Amino acid sequence: MSMKLAAFKRGAQAAKKAMGPLQYGVNGKAFVCACCGHDKFTAGVAPMLVLNTLTCAQCGHVEFFGKEPPIL
Repeated sequence: MSMKLAAFKRGAQAAKKAMGPLQYGVNGKAFVCACCGHDKFTAGVAPMLVLNTLTCAQCGHVEFFGKEPPIL
């Protein structure tokens, strides 16, 4: 990966974190937490599992995804 692309990805991740918890969608529907029903999540990556994660902003429940769900 080129250094410019890596720098761009780091900048995009920093901008996403600065926005705070966001609402994500799965199959065109808003994703809600299975534990508490909240709809705001923080995206991340589980590097050892090579999976994307969504962490509920209210209760901290973590869901794993093969690819990152789109932001609504």
